[in-house]
Amino acid sequence: MAHLIHPSPNYTIAIFREVIGSSPINYIHQLRIMEACSLLINSDMTVAEISNHLGYYDTSYFFRIFKKYTSMSPTEFMARGYNINVSQLFL
Repeated sequence: MAHLIHPSPNYTIAIFREVIGSSPINYIHQLRIMEACSLLINSDMTVAEISNHLGYYDTSYFFRIFKKYTSMSPTEFMARGYNINVSQLFL
């Protein structure tokens, strides 16, 4: 991003954090986990397939990131299904 707008990478991250309220990497993880939640509920994909689809090529890393953002594992999330309001997970 910094290359596109020409200031330093640190300045770009600071501006991103000020506008979005999160670092770029945290924002990307949040978007990926929101998509993972949707896929876990609305598709027949396995957790490993979803992990790979979203760019987490190490499934154990995907599990750790998923749990960090949702306070539950992908398997727990699937078991609870529609009883979870995904938008409430990221407030």
